[in-house]
Amino acid sequence: MNKIFETSFFSETFSKLDNYQLNYAYNGDFSSNLTVHILNLVESSMDLENESSKTKKKVYFILVESLQNITRHQSKPDVDGLLDDFFIIQKTEESYLITSGNIIKTADVEPLKNKLQEINSLDPEKLRAYYQELLSNLEFSEKGGAGLGLLEMLRKSGNKLVFDFVKLNDTYTYFYFQAKVAKLGSENFTNSAGVENLNIAKSIHKTIVEHNLITVFHGQFGHDNLQGLLAMTESNVSGIDNVKFRKTIISVMIELLQNICFHADGKVDYEGEGPGLFMIAENGNSYSLITVNYIENSKTSAIESYVSQINLLSREELKTAFLEKLMRDDIDRKHGGGLGFLDVRIKTNNKVDLTIQPFSNELSYLIIIAQIDRKE
Repeated sequence: MNKIFETSFFSETFSKLDNYQLNYAYNGDFSSNLTVHILNLVESSMDLENESSKTKKKVYFILVESLQNITRHQSKPDVDGLLDDFFIIQKTEESYLITSGNIIKTADVEPLKNKLQEINSLDPEKLRAYYQELLSNLEFSEKGGAGLGLLEMLRKSGNKLVFDFVKLNDTYTYFYFQAKVAKLGSENFTNSAGVENLNIAKSIHKTIVEHNLITVFHGQFGHDNLQGLLAMTESNVSGIDNVKFRKTIISVMIELLQNICFHADGKVDYEGEGPGLFMIAENGNSYSLITVNYIENSKTSAIESYVSQINLLSREELKTAFLEKLMRDDIDRKHGGGLGFLDVRIKTNNKVDLTIQPFSNELSYLIIIAQIDRKE
């Protein structure tokens, strides 16, 4: 097991996220390209879920506002120990939860808190009047328009805005912000769980920071959202000047995600889609790509034996084994036929880190870590 992860980390993380039907989280710098890819991923995920157009429009609007808020304020000061910008979207049976986090100046906390509390206190009639007043007398600052974005998010979501401030030092504070959009037919549920939901998002952020994670995606893995994940990862690693290192990250990611698509057990709605968890961790000169999915207990011995065998092979032996499998007539090419693990071993030049953790009488967690080292 990779030393940056505790034995129980994967099962605990999977269990925490399994309360939601979708989780996508990103921690780091937000470029304009990345925000576009995030929007595309969420849009494709909502399409797969046959979400109503009304709900999609609300979610999309609040996503745009939340991501713009991050990019407007992401001039992170060059001070050690400050947190990166953070974003997570989660889906429950009744709603979408959209949470962002970014650095602000401590001096700006009280004015922002007062503005949020004022907006949250308005009843529907006063909300409409205040909105019209802002539209008529709007004075734009360099950072946007005088609370109009916050007011719009409150109006679109139909729920009070939830927020928290975590003081980092006398100069800087971390600002958490969450908006909740009810799905069509669930618009009248209360916002009483708002603080609890924000605390869950904050705990996920804490986990991400502690384990140097950049990206976390949990949900159903199908070909449509895989394209979105790949596009975002390509955007994330575009700044890496080592082209070979960058290409290896993407190609290994494709192999691992296809493994979830075709081989994940548990609830699967159609062939080529499986439930799972995908994470990327950055540690100095290496990236760890991690997948977690359910596997039937009857299959665990075979996969452990196969991976143990290929981990013993030299680089030349791996290439020979890969070609031999590729040339076999009886190989199941559609589902990989074992080529994926061989390809990961060849491309990373590291052993495949595979762990099985028990889940139930029928299923276990299958945890795979592929470490890619940067070599100049």
